This record gives sequence, C-alpha cells and structure tokens, in this order.
Amino acid sequence: MVIEQTSPRRNRVLKKASTLTNSSSLKALEWGSICALLVKRATRSVNIDAFLHFLPDDSDRPNIEALLLQVEVFRDLLNAGGLRFEGIPEVDELCAALSIEGEYLDGIDLMVLARFALMSQDLGTEVEARLAAVPGSSSTRFGGEAKDLARLAGLSFVGSVSRAIGPKGEVRDDASPELRRLRARTQRLREDLDLVFETYLHKPNADDVLQDKVVANRNGRSVLMVKAEAKRSFDGVVHGASRAQKTAFIEPIEAVAVNNELVVVSEEEQEEIRQILRRLSEEARQDLSALKRAGWILQAWDALHARARLARDLNGRSPVFSDDGSVNIVQGIHPLLMDKVRTDLDLAPSGRVPVPLDLEIAADRRILVIGGPNTGGKTVALKCVGLLCLMARSGLPIPAGEGTVVPFFDSIFAEIGDDQSLGAGLSTFSAQIAGIAKMTVSADRRSLVLLDELGSGTDPLEGGALGAAVIDDFARRGATVIVTTHNADLKLFAQESPLARCASFAYDPASFAPTYKLVLNQPGRSLAFEIASRLGVPASVVDQARSRLPESARRQEAILADLAREKAELAEKQTRLEEAQARVRAMDETLTARLARIEDERARMREDTRERIQKRREAEDHRLRALFAEAEDKLKAAKTPRAVVRLRGEILSQVTPESETKAPAAAAESLSVGDFVEAPALGWRGLITALTESDVEIDSGGKRIRLGRSLVQRARNTKAPGSPPWSPGRRVEPDQAESFAARRAHARTDSE
Repeated sequence: MVIEQTSPRRNRVLKKASTLTNSSSLKALEWGSICALLVKRATRSVNIDAFLHFLPDDSDRPNIEALLLQVEVFRDLLNAGGLRFEGIPEVDELCAALSIEGEYLDGIDLMVLARFALMSQDLGTEVEARLAAVPGSSSTRFGGEAKDLARLAGLSFVGSVSRAIGPKGEVRDDASPELRRLRARTQRLREDLDLVFETYLHKPNADDVLQDKVVANRNGRSVLMVKAEAKRSFDGVVHGASRAQKTAFIEPIEAVAVNNELVVVSEEEQEEIRQILRRLSEEARQDLSALKRAGWILQAWDALHARARLARDLNGRSPVFSDDGSVNIVQGIHPLLMDKVRTDLDLAPSGRVPVPLDLEIAADRRILVIGGPNTGGKTVALKCVGLLCLMARSGLPIPAGEGTVVPFFDSIFAEIGDDQSLGAGLSTFSAQIAGIAKMTVSADRRSLVLLDELGSGTDPLEGGALGAAVIDDFARRGATVIVTTHNADLKLFAQESPLARCASFAYDPASFAPTYKLVLNQPGRSLAFEIASRLGVPASVVDQARSRLPESARRQEAILADLAREKAELAEKQTRLEEAQARVRAMDETLTARLARIEDERARMREDTRERIQKRREAEDHRLRALFAEAEDKLKAAKTPRAVVRLRGEILSQVTPESETKAPAAAAESLSVGDFVEAPALGWRGLITALTESDVEIDSGGKRIRLGRSLVQRARNTKAPGSPPWSPGRRVEPDQAESFAARRAHARTDSE
C-alpha cells in the first residue's frame, strides 16, 4: 500500500484502502488526521510506520470489542501518568543477528541488549504496580506480560555483560584473566618502547636528525620522523616517507624487537576479545526467546498506549455497538474542531468553541435528510458521524458523550465536497454520481452512506428526482443513509417516506446566524436571501430576487420561517422548563440530604444519650455498692441510738440524689394529718398520724415510724399501705436506692 502525504501530518491520499471503505471516503472524512495523531503518540518505529499506513480495521466485532477493552485498561494506567517507552532500545535487528548460529555481537550491541532488558524490566515493574491499583486489571493478559518483563533483569547474560563490557562498549580488563594478562604485557611493552624513543628524542644531535621530536605511528608500528638527509646515518627500519620526501619514517633498530612482540601481543588480545564477545553473545542467545517476547510486548503495549493517549486527549469513550442498526450520537465532536488536536497537527486554532452534535436515527427509519443554510454545519455533521463510526470500527474510543450508540458497520462510504476532476473530464455533479455508483455495488443493511449536497450541480427538478431515487434504492437495501441538501423535492421526500426523517440546523431568527444545533423533524430553510443580505448584497437586489419566486415558493418560505420561529420559541420554553426542573431536582436533593443529616444527628444524639445514661447508671450502681458496704460496717460499729441517728442522716444524704432531696421539701409544707404519703428514699408508705415542723409520723402496716419531713412526699397512687418492702429474709439488690442497714437504723430510732 502506498500513501502520499498531501499536507504535513494531516490528509493522506490512500491508493489502496481496506474492505471497510475506499480511498475517496477516507480522504473525505479526513482519516489521515487520526493516523497523524496516533503517529505522534507512538514511540516504537514499527508502530510509527504502522500508524502512518493505518487503515480502518475490518476485524470482526468480538476482536474490536476486545481491543477497546484493552485500550480502556491502558487508559486507566494513564491516570498515574504516561508510561516511559522513550529511551528503551529497539533490538529486533540484534535478535535477528543472534538467531544466526555462530554470529556474535560487538560490545556496543551487547550493552544495548542489556540496557533493553533492564529498561524493559523497569517498565514491567511499573505496569505491574499500576495494574494492582486498577480493580480487575491484574487478571488480564497484561498482568502476565508485566511479570515477564519484570523478570528480564534476572537473565544471566545481563549480569555478564554488565561485568565484562564498559559503558562505551569497550571490553573491560577483568573480562577474563587472559585478557588482563595480555593487557598488562602490552602496557609493559609500551613502556619499554617509550624508553627507547625517549633516548632518541633527547640525544644531543636530535635536532639535526629528527624532523620533529614526536613518536609517530606507521602501519601499526611506532617510528621516528627522521630528516631525509640523515636517514642513511640512522640505524633502523624505514616504513616510508612523507609526500614531499623530506621526512623518513624510521623504526629504530632497538625498537624492532619490542614492536614485533607488541604486534603479537595485540593480535592475541584481539583474539581474546573476540572469544569474550562470542561467549557473551552465546549467553544472550540462550535468552533469545525471552528477549523476542519482550520486544513483542513492548510493541503491543506501545500501540495500546498510543490509542489510550489519543482517547484521553480527545476526552473519548469506548463506543457501544447497537444490534438493531440504530444510531444515537450524544455530544459528538469532530477531532479537527478541537484546538488541542489542531495544535498537534500544526493547524491554526479554530477560534471558537466547537458545538457538540446530537444526532439520532431510529432502527426503523434509517434515512436522515438534513437541510438548512450554508455554513450551518451540515457537512461537518456528515464528517463527524462518518469519522466517529470509522474510529469505533477500528477499536478507537470516540469523542462523544455517554449514551452514544453506533452500529457495527461492515462498510462506510462518504461522498463529500467538490470532487471535480479536470483530468478525468468529470464535473462536480458527474464526480458525485460516479462515486454513488461505486457505493451501490456493495452497500447493504450493514452499510453507512454519507452524501453531501445530493441533487446539486444540475437541474433542481432532475437532481431532486435522481436524489430521491438514489435514497430509495439505498433504503431498500437496508443501508443507513445521511444526506444533506438544499433541494426542496428531497426534503419533501423525507417528510413523506415512512423510512426517512428530516432535520435541519437551527439559526438565530433575528440575525440568521447559525447555531450549529441539529433539530430533528424539521425541514430546513436554505436562507439564501437572508445570508445574501447579511453578507452585504444590496437590499434592492435581494427584494427583486424574492419577487421572482413563485407565489407557492414564497408561501412555503413564509410557512417554514414561521415554523422555525415557533420552534425556536418552543425550544426556549423547553430550555427554561428543563432549567426549572433541574433547580427543583437540585432543591429536592438538597432537602433530602439535609433530612438525612438531621436523622443521622438524631440517631447519634439518641445513642449518645443512651451511652451517657448507661455510664451514669453504672457509676451510680458502683457508688451505691460502695456506700452500702461502708454503711453496714459503720452501723455495726455504732454503740448508741444517737450515733445510729447521726449515721442515718449521713447515709441518707449520700444515697438520695440532690434532685430528689430538694423536690419534696416544697410539697411537705402542705402535708396534713390523714394524708397518704411515701418516703421514696426508704421505700415506706403510709398515713400521716402526726406531724411537726421537722418530723412526720406515719402508720405503715400497723407500725409507727417517725421521719424527717424532707424525706416524705405525697404518694403517686393511693394504694393501701402494706408492710415495708424489706423483711429480714429478703435479698437486697445493689442497685436499689438505699441500703437495708439504713432502714434498720430508721426502725430502731422510731422504737426508741
């Protein structure tokens, strides 16, 4: 396949296309821009070349959906930043060389191979960590691939190369004992040579004999630069002369033996280096399968990484494919309308915020005829739908909102723009019809057909009739067809056909400026006169043009204008209604949230109160237990009735809470003989038989007891008094308000 680049990084004319579409459709839909965006996001050369020649994928639906899922995994990985593919060497050629038995790599190539393994291991470890943070991702194939890369650093040849090869690809002295010995011998021989030459350079007649006091190299041997006239008196081996014959390169006789030995040792050193490189290459050859798999993993990951980066930059989402052929594009945007994309492609900013496209085609009405004024957005809508469907079909997330659904088309064709060809002798109309003729060969119920300005370029009546027939033919084949037109007959066809719907791009009724909003079920006006006026055509010319219209056409224009105005008013009311509904929903959500918080606060307060009561009850129980034990001990130790009375007062003041001891005092002032009363702190109930300012005598079960007025209050019920609640054999619970010992003290006091 050959690709010619017609403009930098953007449109490409493809000489051969996939079975999914054809070259003219790809050009019309500006598929080359998607290729260029992917190229800029790939790092491996094989992927850059593949994306440069990328064609819409004609794989089956399961494969495309699987590809989209893989792209989503890498999109999740991008949340922690881009993956570092840059700088990882490409080793396909090195692996190919190792595949040939007997071939070996030089030091630089071995270092590149080792660096590839180490950097791939770092990437595998990073991806493995990121996968662990994405639920469910570790179980995908990428988890196993990340582990494979993470193991590369453990390959035996990596350590061997790191020890034997220096950073510049040189073989280290300690790569082998023999190499260390040979290099040490070489160093000694060079030192011997230096002594020989130093002797000559510092002789008294050196200036007369030598052309220059330096040691030169000739044919791998160290020589002196001797003047031509002195060479006969110089004892040594001549290795040549300068071009001017003024200098002879002579090896002193004393250096010949040393040079000879140095040559032999150097050859042995080179042979030892070759043996080391062969050994290291053979070691790498043992890990060749792991290296090849790592290269394949990096290539696959880089391609998915490029797709995921494009999806992120386009704010794209994975498409959902419909089973019934319906189309629903929500907030779709053509990538070339985005300033970020235009910057990537070295294009000037658009200068305005793109208006998203909302377009719907029902499964039982697959023909959509779009009208409206020029520059209103019709052609952009065609390109947007076509490009988004191509991207979805190729496993690329699309720049559209949630709820977008497109069919899994088997073919996508577009006839957009002016394809007039002087070379082929075709007019604009002829070129359009020729393109449509090619579409009819393969269009079927799984095809998308996009036709721009159908019926134009010829007589309006004939163009409308031909356009309607073309649409009807595609409809009978079951294809999904989107048509833009100014032809009134085609708009009428869309309104009458049960398989078609009409739509138009709205405009501002006051200024006739386009809004780029697609309105379904509304045939659009072309607004030729209004646009002419807006662009500066004299009003007299426009008025004369209006007068030339037939009466029926003027009525039709008036009806359409009124309809557009009413539609705009209705849309404005609908917008206000939706805004009001949104405010009501927001208020309802706010109130619901507030009620939920109030209920939570109530529950928390109830729980806090319960906990405080429980803690207070436990603390009081503990206090009374301790008081009970102390009272028992003190009462047992009391010797006189006066001491018992004193202890009784002390004990009762500690047993009765302050709120209970103060409350009855006011009530006691209104007590009188014959009242039925109770002493809550002691558990006694009875009738008052006598009372003074400080004491009350009550009859309880035939016993007379004298109590302080502060301990008595009117009984809550008038149940006849019975015996006191305690008897000598009855068990006293620790949580009761007073102790048994205190009551015994009361009884003794009364009897005295």
